[in-house]
Order: sequence, then structure tokens, then C-alpha cells
Amino acid sequence: MKTIMLFASVLLLSSSVYANCFSPITKKFKDGPGIAKGSLKGHCIDTVQALPVQILSRSDDTLVLKNVKSKGMHGVLVMHPTKDLVETIFHRERFAPKWIAAHTQVRLKFKTGSLHWYKSEADLRNVGIPDHVFSDLLLSIEAVGEEGYQYGLLEGAENHFALVYHAINQDDKVKSSINEEHNTINQWAFNFSRQQGIEFLNRFIARSEKKGLNEMYNTITKNCTNELFRTLNAMAEKPSHFSHFDLGRSSLPIIAPGILQSHGFIPEKAMLDLNVEVGSPFL
Repeated sequence: MKTIMLFASVLLLSSSVYANCFSPITKKFKDGPGIAKGSLKGHCIDTVQALPVQILSRSDDTLVLKNVKSKGMHGVLVMHPTKDLVETIFHRERFAPKWIAAHTQVRLKFKTGSLHWYKSEADLRNVGIPDHVFSDLLLSIEAVGEEGYQYGLLEGAENHFALVYHAINQDDKVKSSINEEHNTINQWAFNFSRQQGIEFLNRFIARSEKKGLNEMYNTITKNCTNELFRTLNAMAEKPSHFSHFDLGRSSLPIIAPGILQSHGFIPEKAMLDLNVEVGSPFL
């Protein structure tokens, strides 16, 4: 009987990322999503770091998202994009060594205080008053590994990390990347209308819901930048969209602005770095 139960557990683990997973911290199995492939298959994903953003509900111009991170926690975000979206901005975050290392993301700038964040669906239903409000949402594609992981470029090419389409309060990013790590975040305004910015948001969420935690991040073929380019593909004016050459080159996020400029997505002139905008001493 024990043998049958053990076999059933192993079968469940291999067929779904939401089966019992193995925690490398406690050395025990627990409920939660596990890494889908590779040598770490079945190890618990560090969901404290990132979860795939999903739609909880949509009606008229009210969009309610879950798994949005703010103040270090994942919760529920209520927004009104048609009324409140101001600008869509491309970010390139540069870190050491700055001549080659970078990360890309998209900033959605909303009217001041128009993004309402709740700790849970229950708080949204029963309390109705947001825990806090903010104005800027960052969308990015992240590599999230097993509990207690550290990111590495080589490990990123060996199925060590889940691919996550993530949404986070920009204030959290300023705190971690600028104030603590002293990174530089360059900014370019997308040549988007408000409706195009909303279209990008919808496409990003659709890809997030389709992928969940079932796909693996890859340093070269599925990273923060070429996945972002794939999200933008259907919005390109030219029928060819981004070429395979563009997607290959975009494995180097440092050159992403030049590729976007060549396709007319962003202008040559950059905005002020986010570091300057928020008044950081780390420029």
C-alpha cells in the first residue's frame, strides 16, 4: 500500500507544477508550485519573490488583478486604465558590470494615487478600503528559482528557473534596485497612445495567464527582453514584426533600446533616469 501511495505522489509531482513540491530549505514536501523541468524538477518555487499576474475580474473600465506585489507582499490591485493610464515607459536597469549587464521592464504610469492595492480578495470584498495606493506599476519577465535561490547566468541556461510574468509597485523596485543595490534605471517613453498602452497591458496579462509557472526561463532564448519583444510583436506596424535575429540579439538586454528604436517603439532621446526622477543620491 505504501508503495502505491509513493508512486501516486511521484506521478502527481511529475504531471503538475501545483502538486506537492520539495522544499530545499526544510527538506520536506509541501503544497505549492514546483519547478517544471530540469535537475531541480519538483523543487518548490520561491513564490515570495514573484507570482504570475492574473485577472481576477473585469467590468467596463475596472480591471482587478491578483498576484501584484507591493510592499513585499502579493495582493489584489484595482485600476481604471481607460481613465487613469498616463504613459507607457520602457526601462533598462543597469547593474555591474554596466557595460554588459542589464534588465528590462515596462512602467505603466497612472494618475497619482489611482492604483488601489488590497492585501487579499477578502479585503477587497469585505473591507472595501485599500491598504494603500500608488501610481506606477512595473511589468517584467523574471527568473524565479527554488526557495533560497540565487540567480546566475549559467544556471539560467540550464532550466534552474521558472519564467514569471510579474507585476510590482514601482516603489518596491526603487527601494531594492536604486536605494539598496545602487543600480541605474534608464527610461524611454513608448510611442504609444493610451489605448496602445492598454493593449500592451492586456497582452502581457494574457501571456502571463497562459504560461503560469509552467515554462522555464532561459538566459538566451527566454529572458526578460526577448519575451518582452514577443509581447510587443503583434503591436508592430510592419507585418514581419521582430525578426529571429532581433529576438536573438535581445538576449543582451543592454542593446534593447536600439532594437526598439529601429522598430519605432521608442524615440532616440531618453527621459531622465528614474534615479533622477525620484531624487536618489545614487546616480
